[in-house]
Amino acid sequence: MPAVLEALRTGAPYDNWLLVFDNAAGVETVRNYFPTDGPGKVIVTSRNRVSERIATLLPVP
Repeated sequence: MPAVLEALRTGAPYDNWLLVFDNAAGVETVRNYFPTDGPGKVIVTSRNRVSERIATLLPVP
């Protein structure tokens, strides 16, 4: 896992990546898998509304 996080952080070999965590119990349960920096984006889908306090909420009907 450290090698994957390092690749995402540096953007090598891809500098335009999207990491998706679908139906997570909450952001805190997957936060350890987030790259600390990097050129890509992270999306977390969850039914847990507690995540609203630490993430940008985008309701999906």
